[in-house]
Amino acid sequence: MVKTPSRLAGVLAVVWLLCIVHAAQSQNRIVADGWEGFAIRTASDQLDRCVLYNRAIDRLSASPYNMLGLYRDVAGGVGLMLFYQPGELARGDDVAVAVAIDQREPIILSGAAHSDFHLITRPMSEPAIAALRQATSIDATTQGRHIRFAVSGLAATLDRLEACIAAHGQ
Repeated sequence: MVKTPSRLAGVLAVVWLLCIVHAAQSQNRIVADGWEGFAIRTASDQLDRCVLYNRAIDRLSASPYNMLGLYRDVAGGVGLMLFYQPGELARGDDVAVAVAIDQREPIILSGAAHSDFHLITRPMSEPAIAALRQATSIDATTQGRHIRFAVSGLAATLDRLEACIAAHGQ
């Protein structure tokens, strides 16, 4: 059976990501030791959030899968952007994801899956952010799908996101 709507959603998500990557080349690109991203602005040119991905922006268009992103919004909230494989997620606005940082007890975050492979969590609690600053691994499980990331230097990455908000938030 061909899943046309699911494939179309996946194609549209990739096109959306490619548009963001193209826009990122000409706006507010930010870098932090092995992480690259940009400041995202609204249509009215107001800062929405700063995002860093665990790979180079230039590589996003080649494969936006099996990837981790961290964001900080203008209100100071910090969350995760989890990129699974195509077709692994069901779309939804209130999707639960269990996140384990360094073998700690998993925390349950809520997020939105706007495509069949991409989930953005709502902001994390301060204790979770404190754990994230020292993390060496992040495991995330949602909808029966698991993904694991080896990470390092997240304190500096989170500091860079905070500096991005300060620099671009006027």
